Amino acid sequence: MINKEIEESLLVKGINNKYVAKHILSKDTSSIFINKRNKLIADEVVKYYYLNDIYLDNKTLKEKVTKTFNELNRRNSKIGKPTFTEDQMVNTLKYVDYLFTLKDNNNPEHLKMLEDYVKNQLVTNAILRESANNDDTLAKRVINSINTIDDISLVVNDDKVVNVTKDMEKRRELYKEGFSSERLHTGLKSIDEVVNFNKQEVVTFSASSGGFKTGTLANLAYNYTIQGYNVFYVSLEGRASDMLIRFDKLFLNVNNKGLFDSNGNINPEFLAKQARAYKDYENKNLIYHYDAPNTLTLDDLEDLLITEERKNQIKFDVVIVDYADLLKHEEYSNESLSGEKLFQGLNKIANEHDVLLLTGSQLNRTNVEADVKTLANVQGSYRKVNVCAAWFTINSTKAEKEKGYIRFYKDKIRNRYGKNDSEDFIYLKVLPGTQKFEDETVDELEDHKATVKGADTKDYKDDIKKAKSKDGDLIDTMNTLNNVGDGLDNLRGALGGN
Repeated sequence: MINKEIEESLLVKGINNKYVAKHILSKDTSSIFINKRNKLIADEVVKYYYLNDIYLDNKTLKEKVTKTFNELNRRNSKIGKPTFTEDQMVNTLKYVDYLFTLKDNNNPEHLKMLEDYVKNQLVTNAILRESANNDDTLAKRVINSINTIDDISLVVNDDKVVNVTKDMEKRRELYKEGFSSERLHTGLKSIDEVVNFNKQEVVTFSASSGGFKTGTLANLAYNYTIQGYNVFYVSLEGRASDMLIRFDKLFLNVNNKGLFDSNGNINPEFLAKQARAYKDYENKNLIYHYDAPNTLTLDDLEDLLITEERKNQIKFDVVIVDYADLLKHEEYSNESLSGEKLFQGLNKIANEHDVLLLTGSQLNRTNVEADVKTLANVQGSYRKVNVCAAWFTINSTKAEKEKGYIRFYKDKIRNRYGKNDSEDFIYLKVLPGTQKFEDETVDELEDHKATVKGADTKDYKDDIKKAKSKDGDLIDTMNTLNNVGDGLDNLRGALGGN
């Protein structure tokens, strides 16, 4: 199909589909439409749909085209430029009539051809535009532009629509996708039988300082890797060497005695065996990136994800950020809004790159030794909880630590399709030396519960009841206060004040 017919098809599709006009043609009409007349009409279509929800009709489009012709002629005559002739205006209006006689072609092959054409035009122009400013950021800017263009789809609306009462086949496809293919098993029954972790979701584990956030995320990275998933782990504090030792302990079942000599240096015997030991995992992918706090932005994180996928020729299933609050992000006057925006950015990455995104969050210094820690103790923003598909608070009292036990309080679980359990916690044991998670035996689970005041005691149950109540009341209160804060921020902005 020649360019003339392609441009006509795109104009027809833009006239009949406001999504195409607002989200595709608007990206750069100069690149998409070589014919100046087509570009002028496309500009009017785009402007109309940015201001109106009612579909554009023939009469309205001709009125807008006529108005633009008259404005251009007035402007050109003032500066001595050639003006449009009466014949040009008449022919353009006839062409608009002709466009409204054409049928909007939704054949998948035709749509794919149009999509390829638009992407090719936009990518070519993006490269030329960015290369005009050739500096150290050229490659990054070009990659960002191409990634945005690559998201274009002319069939996205059709794929995302379901007739609830009629599309039974579509239902079956979505059920299969949502409840089987997308679920990522950790390999730990204590977790997998209770909660579904799916791609395109954000899951958070909160804990106090030194409360085993990194240990939990490292364990999940290990478990997902050995299950065959591709994992990208980003740490934003601590030394890279310390994190690598954590992985050595988990993957190679080695403890400090095997890792270090009497002087605290890495044991040469371990180094000699290390490469050979990791041979068992040569077909697995756990990619680790380390950085300093408040240096990586959300855009940087996304760039790293894309770069590592291309470099390693893999598609990541799981992204772990240890931990999100240490990303460099925009600070708003409303602290809770800052946290919410940050987690919305993480959710966007999870959705657009089809990954499960796991992260951690810090608890404040209150109730450090409480038997039931919950998100009521979360530091900073509470509204970020709303963005997450699941939120757990890590609990482990001194008595539990001595026995190698850990609990996850289930603050929020959006997808609870597993076994019907009434437990408020997920109980796990932590192996001494390697710090590896394992499921507990029946006897160990019973002992674990007894260790925390005794799971059947009234005091313990009262603590849980109070925690649940405090969780709910606090979130309701914080959301109310933050909505008021948002309103004040908007008012200040409208008044031009601080």
